[in-house]
Amino acid sequence: PDVLNLPPEEARKTLVSQGLKPLFEGKGKVILGQFPLAGATVPMGTEITLYLAKSRNGEDGGVVTVPDLKGKTMREAAAILGMMGLRLEPEGSGVAVNQTPASGIQVKVDSLVKVKFEGVAKEPQPSDEPDSRRTTGIPEEPQEGP
Repeated sequence: PDVLNLPPEEARKTLVSQGLKPLFEGKGKVILGQFPLAGATVPMGTEITLYLAKSRNGEDGGVVTVPDLKGKTMREAAAILGMMGLRLEPEGSGVAVNQTPASGIQVKVDSLVKVKFEGVAKEPQPSDEPDSRRTTGIPEEPQEGP
């Protein structure tokens, strides 16, 4: 479910009613971002990380808390930072192993977060893999019947 812009208690109630576990990051009165994103299919009991801000309209001086990106793919890290108004400076590939500034630090919106990626990202799902059937690009000769 989409819990963006809700107060933390409302977001918690919504997620718990769906069999999900809210995990709050940062401090504030409103949900600025969530991961996995609303609409993603996840099993019951999945932790949904909710990123908090003091306000959605800049009353907090445009300050956000840097999220913990460890274990996230580059695509996931970019999505999370983008939701929060932060910019990604990636290094390497795989999954996030280190970041600067560290999670929990408050920074101004539009700040750069340097993230080092290493190792192998999650294995692609069978539906993500290309069709394994190969073709030569040469049409087959029609078979003549008896």
